[in-house]
Amino acid sequence: MRLSLVAFAVIVTLTTRAETVPSYQGMVPVTLAKTYDKDKDVSQYWASEKLDGIRALWNGKFLHTRSGKRIYAPHWFTNSLPKIALDGELWAGRGQFHVVQRTVLDKVPSDSAWRNIFFVVFDLPNKSGNYKIRYEELNNILNIKNQTHIIPIQQKALTSDGDLMAFLSQIENLGGEGVMLRELNSPYLSGRNNSLLKLKSYRDQEARVIGYKQGKGRLKGKIGSILVRTEDNLEFYIGSGLTDEQRSSPPKLGTVVTFKYSGVTQNGIPRFARLLRIRNE
Repeated sequence: MRLSLVAFAVIVTLTTRAETVPSYQGMVPVTLAKTYDKDKDVSQYWASEKLDGIRALWNGKFLHTRSGKRIYAPHWFTNSLPKIALDGELWAGRGQFHVVQRTVLDKVPSDSAWRNIFFVVFDLPNKSGNYKIRYEELNNILNIKNQTHIIPIQQKALTSDGDLMAFLSQIENLGGEGVMLRELNSPYLSGRNNSLLKLKSYRDQEARVIGYKQGKGRLKGKIGSILVRTEDNLEFYIGSGLTDEQRSSPPKLGTVVTFKYSGVTQNGIPRFARLLRIRNE
């Protein structure tokens, strides 16, 4: 990609890839979703609402984010969790991502704030068997625990693409983000794969901040756009969607952001990319 050189532009880039995920003993591997495409047989998947929260893994001792950062939850929140690995989402309801982020990423947990958080559990990463078997065991475990803030994700069987699109419409009309599809006959697989798919009315993706470009005009002295790199090593700028506060204090280098877009160019670059949120987990 050609970069126009502007006298007062300041572009800072990372010299090394920032995508490396830290690992340590006890870190639970995580399944990451691919985007749904119409060649999939939806009868081989279960559908659930895509929750607008922070992915969280329980390793039997403490919660951590998918990148390995420890989550400092109050003791009462985790003391009834089983001594086995759980994969789920910390969630506060539709449209409440900001509540989750400011609550669960605080190293000094606020007891009152955590009262608004649910741990919605998707899967049992260390259990063998297909998803139907793991989901049944997951429900049995959580039913025994009988905690109102720890709940299994609700799954829906599908028979056709029409079922899927009707479910997506229902979720979005309720203010939800989209739909997740889990392959029934798949073992738990770490990394991005087809056992977990996501579907929304718009496309979105994650990228890592690797640089900045200074603003012009009314944005002089602030950040005009952020330079990002996707998992596919595509680099481009995102300016749309940045608030004035974010332009004055932009996300740090290495931060993961989510953006939405409409199609791609011939070079594979997302078109009309717009920042959705900064993911500090």
